[in-house]
Amino acid sequence: MRVRRGILALLAGTTIVALAVLIVSLRKAPAAERAVPPKSVGKTLVSSSSAFREGMSIGIPREIAIEPRFGKGAAEAFAASLGRDVLAADVLRSVSPAVASMQDALVLRVNDSPISEQYNSDAPVDMGMRANNSLLSTPGYQRARRYWRHYLRIEPADPSAQEWRTAPGDNEVDESTTSARVVRTPGWQAMIARREVVAVDVMRWEGEALSISYRWRWVPTIIGAPFVSADTAATDHVAANSADVPLLSSSERRGTLVFVKTEDGGWAVRGTPVATNATAAQNP
Repeated sequence: MRVRRGILALLAGTTIVALAVLIVSLRKAPAAERAVPPKSVGKTLVSSSSAFREGMSIGIPREIAIEPRFGKGAAEAFAASLGRDVLAADVLRSVSPAVASMQDALVLRVNDSPISEQYNSDAPVDMGMRANNSLLSTPGYQRARRYWRHYLRIEPADPSAQEWRTAPGDNEVDESTTSARVVRTPGWQAMIARREVVAVDVMRWEGEALSISYRWRWVPTIIGAPFVSADTAATDHVAANSADVPLLSSSERRGTLVFVKTEDGGWAVRGTPVATNATAAQNP
């Protein structure tokens, strides 16, 4: 009987030890890591997200009117600056640098319909009816006392291109110069650059969400080459208004997007995208 009891006690002790070893081994066994999708899938997810697809666009006027301001001496000053008979390239660049750059790149056309007027005369001058001995009828005096209003009509070289989107709105009146009054009529929002994924660096699970860290850069559209600099050290400059010109750097930026599964099995961006670059500019 004593021997039987000893055997049972030994078996019981052995069972307890085995169970303890099994529990410890289960605790130490590493959990199997969840496989992340291929980076090609991550690149597709980032590229197709609405936050990433939003490009950079600028306002391009349909019409620009360049007229003298009201006030004493304004006509003379206008005639000596913006009111010459031929609209010089530097004048157009000062009024709308974006339009001038696009004209240089042959992606839009600018047609000018100037109207000549005379100032500092008692009555309208009819050059064919004034006496030849009148001072006002002499060509030198007429040209010296004349200015030209300029009415510009702007048209895309290819209006069917998807980069041009009609932009309604009110006229923009600019009286920032001392001699001229510039009125810009809204025309288009022109898409000048889109984002391009350079590489997917890291993909990892955060619970049920998939975090994707990537690098991207600005790529010009078919009409945006003048506004994307090849200098990777350049700093982005976004146009504040129609009289300003944008400049985007082609340098690589870093970004992160977090995706979650949707009920239909697709993916959706979770929360607000986070992105940084050397200049600390926020970009998706």
